[in-house]
Amino acid sequence: MAAAEVSQTVPTSADYDEAQCIAALAQLERMKHQLDDLRLTLPRIVEPFHLPSKPPMFHAFKDNLIKAQRDMKTFRSQWHGQETQSILEHARKSATVNPDLSAGVQVQQYGWIEKEEKEREAANISRDGEERAEDTSIRVTQEERERVVEQWRKTYPSIKMVEKNEGKQLLIPFVADSTRIWLQHTRQ
Repeated sequence: MAAAEVSQTVPTSADYDEAQCIAALAQLERMKHQLDDLRLTLPRIVEPFHLPSKPPMFHAFKDNLIKAQRDMKTFRSQWHGQETQSILEHARKSATVNPDLSAGVQVQQYGWIEKEEKEREAANISRDGEERAEDTSIRVTQEERERVVEQWRKTYPSIKMVEKNEGKQLLIPFVADSTRIWLQHTRQ
């Protein structure tokens, strides 16, 4: 993003409106995804040493190092960028004005990127005079959801899926090195 664009999208006032908050949370979520990916850097770098032959091992090692350097450079430039620093400065000011951060516990960690994209699409659609986003949303009936879940179970019989809260939550476990991770999808 160019500096002129950033200065227009990043607020300088003390108060953020809802759209600015969503954009800021989406930016922080993107950076969190980058940071999560960077946590896998060392295992990726060491992984080629498990390969038997020398030339492929060296090329994989070199490629992983180059990718790690590129990812670190991208993250560092975004972290020090005007948009992120403006968000952090706003958070610091907000914390000094109201040091009680207990309300932040209720803020969801994920989904801000999607919410920002939906709002951007809705703004583009309403600006063009076409259908509004709420009119074009897809509704899935209980029968359709059950059909999709059943089809998924038939396609992947070895992967266990657990339904909770009357099918509102789908949990899929992933096991690696005796560590179990659950992928959760919750529908509203």
